[in-house]
Amino acid sequence: MEWISGNVVIRPQEPMAVGDVIPSHQHNFDHTTILFSGAVRAIKRMEGETVIVRDYHAPHHFLIRAEEEHEFVALADNTILWCVYSHRWPQSGEAVKNSGWEAEIYEQLNQLCDDVIEQPMGFSGAYT
Repeated sequence: MEWISGNVVIRPQEPMAVGDVIPSHQHNFDHTTILFSGAVRAIKRMEGETVIVRDYHAPHHFLIRAEEEHEFVALADNTILWCVYSHRWPQSGEAVKNSGWEAEIYEQLNQLCDDVIEQPMGFSGAYT
């Protein structure tokens, strides 16, 4: 499930139990992860061999930069996190400008999100 609010996409994850993993993946855009409950270990693999591991406890948020390979491991039951990012048109990479009240644009964004969910661009299962 995804929600669109203006040019912001909100992608809630299913509640996680201790040890649940969102597998390693990356995106071509920055995104903020908001941790509402529980605790999560964020593992980021940077260029070269650098690995950054940080544990976060709710409530908290943190930034994942574009192209950073990352995964999440739940450290507590009922860990709930959402990924939030600025929606960009795939053709240009330009941020979508939308107040949320323009019905035609809203329908286009919803269709685009449906297409992305059906064809997740190389990180199958990461956000299901």
